[in-house]
Amino acid sequence: MSNKKLYIVIIVMLVLLNIFSFFINYSESNDISKGGPRDIIIERLSLDGKQIENYDVLISDHRKSLKSLRKEIYKLRQSYFLNSDSTLLVPLTNSYIELETINKEHIDDLIEICTDSQRMEFKAFIKEQNLFTPNMNKKQ
Repeated sequence: MSNKKLYIVIIVMLVLLNIFSFFINYSESNDISKGGPRDIIIERLSLDGKQIENYDVLISDHRKSLKSLRKEIYKLRQSYFLNSDSTLLVPLTNSYIELETINKEHIDDLIEICTDSQRMEFKAFIKEQNLFTPNMNKKQ
């Protein structure tokens, strides 16, 4: 694959990730809202009162981390697209890696507040949701 094609692929991926990040950023509120993934996980894992309190703190911290990082990504992307400075691809890519690291750490933190049986149930839930499986029905 030539460098030009590689850059095009990277740019397309970054644009798609940015659109997704933009949607997520504007669809989430600063407070811990009822419903959605939070309540699904609480119900599925049968979290007790103390675990729910801890989980809400984890959610709040996670959102703060993501908000800060998304601002950084936005600034880097804006500079990259406005200035066509390919040297910004490395810090931009590193920011996306950090985003995934934050998400993984959030999952790890949730697992830490679970009992052994809840951990097994949570891992089964993740597999069940096919969160990490590519959609094979899409045309290449």
